Amino acid sequence: MQRQLLSILLLVVATVLFRLPVLINARDVNSDAAVVALQAMHLLRGEWSWLLWGPGYQSAIDPLITAPCFAIFGPSAYVLMIVPILGQIVVASLAVVVLRKRIGALPAVLTVLPLLVVTNWGLTWPILSANRQWCVAAIFTAVWLLDGAAASPRPLLRYALGSFLALFAIVLDLYAVLFAAGMLSLIVLCLFDPPCDRRIVARRALVAGGAVLLAAAVFLVSRLSPSAQTTPAQLTIDRIGHNLELLWNRCLPLALGYGLYSDNVVHTERSLRIAPMPWLALLIAGGWSLVAGIVGG
Repeated sequence: MQRQLLSILLLVVATVLFRLPVLINARDVNSDAAVVALQAMHLLRGEWSWLLWGPGYQSAIDPLITAPCFAIFGPSAYVLMIVPILGQIVVASLAVVVLRKRIGALPAVLTVLPLLVVTNWGLTWPILSANRQWCVAAIFTAVWLLDGAAASPRPLLRYALGSFLALFAIVLDLYAVLFAAGMLSLIVLCLFDPPCDRRIVARRALVAGGAVLLAAAVFLVSRLSPSAQTTPAQLTIDRIGHNLELLWNRCLPLALGYGLYSDNVVHTERSLRIAPMPWLALLIAGGWSLVAGIVGG
């Protein structure tokens, strides 16, 4: 038990330390994060909206979670940045819980560290953004619910909640469409977790299928809003060339680098820059050298 707690503590500390630049430079708030903060403050004044202001393809889940934090600690850039970091801790912890059953606590933490904690900026930024984190947390919660459903005291409830949340994440943010095929595959595979005779599998399938259909219906209703958009989730043949160019010129350099903060023209501000690959390689080498030294004694 102590080893498990120490493993989770290591994960939390590493998550916070790796994201210290974001907290130290919290005032470097981009426009997307600023919208979350503004909408959260307006929610506290009683102004309601189902959608995040502006994009039309994201729900108001992030302002809804940020608002009570503003109410308790006051609205500030630091609170705005801490909220998604808490969500990232939830994501990493759920990943460890799922893996722990298969490979043990410490190996699970060491597996999650390079994938979700100490990772490149291309993966870190989308799941650390103030306007996206809780959509990703919903997906990982669905994975956790489905993975342990068969062995739980209330398996059908977990199948229902996990299946619903897996697709409901798309209502929260169209970004979750990227995970849809994988989540549907996971739902099907989890239906056959032991015990898995025909009647049990049939009941699981009925419950999971109903939950998926309910989530799909909620999504369709959410698109009826005049402010809702689905265009960002569409892909046509003529977009492939543009996307390949975007992949080569922007996405790969972003995925193979890491974000650093440098001095701006205004001496009181600092701006985010994307560092090239060597910085990431040095960062990972240094981090894993530290881990090896601690583990090796």
